Amino acid sequence: MKKTKEQSVRARRTWRLVVGGVVVAVVTTGVLLVRSLRVSQFPNIILISIDTCRADHWGCYGSKQDLTPNIDALARQATVFMDVTSPCPLTLPAHTSMFTGKIPPCHGVHDNIYHKVPDSEVTLAERLKEHGYSTAAFVGAVVLDKKFGLSQGFDHYDDELNEELTIMAGYAERRGEAVTRAATAWLDEHAGERFFLFAHYYDPHHPYRPPAPFDTRYAENLYAGEIAYVDQQIGRLVSHLKGLGLFESSLIIVTADHGEALGEHGEEFHGFFIYRSTTRVPLLIKNVGQSQAWVSSAKAGLVDIVPTILAQLSLEVPPDMSGEDLSPYLRGQPPRGQARYLYCESMHGTKYGMNALLGLDGKRWKFIQTTKPELYHLADDMHETLNVAGENPETVQGLRMELQGHLDDLNCQRGDSNLEVLDPADLDRLRQLGYTGESVTVSFDFDEGKPDPKDYISVLTQIESLDFDIGRGEPEKAKTTCLELIQAGVELAFVHAKLGQIAILQGSDPDAIGHYLNALDLEPNNADWHNNLGVLMIRAGRLGEAIGWLEEAVRLNPDHPKALESLEKLKRQLGEP
Repeated sequence: MKKTKEQSVRARRTWRLVVGGVVVAVVTTGVLLVRSLRVSQFPNIILISIDTCRADHWGCYGSKQDLTPNIDALARQATVFMDVTSPCPLTLPAHTSMFTGKIPPCHGVHDNIYHKVPDSEVTLAERLKEHGYSTAAFVGAVVLDKKFGLSQGFDHYDDELNEELTIMAGYAERRGEAVTRAATAWLDEHAGERFFLFAHYYDPHHPYRPPAPFDTRYAENLYAGEIAYVDQQIGRLVSHLKGLGLFESSLIIVTADHGEALGEHGEEFHGFFIYRSTTRVPLLIKNVGQSQAWVSSAKAGLVDIVPTILAQLSLEVPPDMSGEDLSPYLRGQPPRGQARYLYCESMHGTKYGMNALLGLDGKRWKFIQTTKPELYHLADDMHETLNVAGENPETVQGLRMELQGHLDDLNCQRGDSNLEVLDPADLDRLRQLGYTGESVTVSFDFDEGKPDPKDYISVLTQIESLDFDIGRGEPEKAKTTCLELIQAGVELAFVHAKLGQIAILQGSDPDAIGHYLNALDLEPNNADWHNNLGVLMIRAGRLGEAIGWLEEAVRLNPDHPKALESLEKLKRQLGEP
């Protein structure tokens, strides 16, 4: 249960009294063991997340590019986990899992922008705050703006991008240098307190434009240049901790929210697929006083970070968490078998009427449930190039049942209960920044008649450009793209619906009606498009038809606000109950 603000303040005061009592005991009795136990049980905690960072670009993961000398130096006195899975290749869902210890079906965040962390979730910051920690976060991009809920439990949540804002091909971020500068300034003020610090570096996210000298040094590989630049910033943050005398006594975790496809499987960036190019992430954990390096091959995930921190503090790990405590591996213990599977998902394709992708990532097998299921034998095919689902029907069936078990056993399915309702100004700003202006449809059921996302990767860039072009006031450009897609044989309802939206913008209601009818031929259960047709019929004076379309919209979505409002007004106008 969450505590009120007053209760949290009382808890912090109590904690300070306890700490004060321990210090007095040390001074008066000379029993240094008491103090050392207190320090080890409640160390300072630093969590560093690098956005869009592939594990195979770090030296400690085998890279020969020498991009990460500072991270590699930290790894020489930390535990490096070699097989780590992100539950979603998107920033907000992955960080929500990182902070709650739960997979997306449990915390309910499946997408950026339209989703938010539910108030009912208890974050890592909230848990640590209850035990006397000062908590601070420094984020590098608008996708972790406090309006999306990750700020829960932080005394100080620095998401002010205005002063250090960099608009880079439509994305709002601030350089890693600004994140480091703000974090180290906060450390200077709070070094004498027990603290939890979260630093989020967004730089490796597309577009890749590292500052000098990394832009010229890595002119042929700007993504690598961004990672090298962030490594420099992490080096500065670690050096600052050492200068304050906080390094040895701190628990330090460095990880990433997801990777980057870099053209693998036809995907340039991330978010659409759940192959390991975007779901395998780095994770290193430096324990308090650790000086020896460990390398663990145990299967791990971002959902394990919270349980591991709680266990290191000798605090209870709640049973509803999806993650596991990795503490044994911090002491060099071998993996506990090969049976563990980590959940991963992408709902991105549902924005365009395609099926979702739900996956299980294990040591031996990788399974992806969608229209055409995928199975990869990871021991022989780490890059998931050969789908062997057809040759292994029993394995597919077994993993499909296990996947369903992950959802059923944890009682996870929240649906759309935590959708963020953005005001029009925020929505316009985010669309102008390049974020797709459609929300995902959260679904864990599969309609075999829906398109398979992998069949549309070649036209994904064109599909995703439509909202961006409309948002920039270029509907004619978007219309041309839609017509080219249809001419090329792309039969997605989403494309026809976009033509309907464009026709409305251009004042051609009859054309819009035709386009929405085409869209509903392909995807008949879309409440929004039924509502739009109802409104178009009202404008055309075809009121009887309008009632039918609006009633169907409400039948499909009983809480559809626009359809309910339009239907009520229309029936009142016609004198109907």
